[in-house]
Amino acid sequence: MQQLSAQDAQFLYLETGNNLTHVMGVNIFDPSTAPKGKVRFKDIIAHVESRLDCSPVFRRRLLRQPFDFDHPYWVEDEFFDIEHHMFHGRLPDPGDWRQFCIHLSRHFSRPMDMNRPLWDMYVIEGLGRIKGLPKGAYAIATRVHHAAIDGASAMHFFSALTDKNAKGTPAIDLAPARSAPATAPSALTVLNRALASNLQSPVKMASTLLRFSPAIWSAVRHSMGPGAERSSKVPQTRFNRPVSPHKVFDAAIFSLADLKQIKAKVEGATINDVVLAIS
Repeated sequence: MQQLSAQDAQFLYLETGNNLTHVMGVNIFDPSTAPKGKVRFKDIIAHVESRLDCSPVFRRRLLRQPFDFDHPYWVEDEFFDIEHHMFHGRLPDPGDWRQFCIHLSRHFSRPMDMNRPLWDMYVIEGLGRIKGLPKGAYAIATRVHHAAIDGASAMHFFSALTDKNAKGTPAIDLAPARSAPATAPSALTVLNRALASNLQSPVKMASTLLRFSPAIWSAVRHSMGPGAERSSKVPQTRFNRPVSPHKVFDAAIFSLADLKQIKAKVEGATINDVVLAIS
């Protein structure tokens, strides 16, 4: 059992129906190097299943406190089933880039199941008719909650799933076989830890109380009536409007050679700098 840090837990407290705090990576694959040039959905499930020991993200779920009295814990999911995390779809006609982006947007806009390990994969077939993509191409959209992953662990997570070559050589050294899973603690044990943790840390106690302040302020503002809020003189743009639950995905494809040419124009620049500038 491992307790979330305050930094990781904030992504849970900030999440609303309109503000989802998971992240998504999209990878497009060419099946021509696979045996017989074809990859089936069950092959992908088997591959992911063979790598589950490489990251604790795959099998652990949240154990939250009543009223979020203390930061949640990661515990082993005793009922883990990989098929609850793997989904399969195909682009409808005409199978173009727009349809692909719609599929991804809808998938990203769905809240994650907070009662299971906070990741899932959506395999999308039928990309072969999109300009620039190989015949039979398919994509895997992988969602992971930001509470479960950061930049460094994300690199390890995705590297553990991929191979260096068509022979199936893992991109990184794989973890040894996992030991027997730890059983989840009793509710009383967790509550006692939460009480001790809050009593030992006045800052944590204060932050717990402050998490209730938005609801309190909302009630006060409602009681004051609609004229209580001052009108803003900030011009309305697409970036400062209320957030919608309906997300929109799009992307542009650049060759690594082109990005390196851009990088070379600025001394000390990195590929990451170039990507951020383009974005």
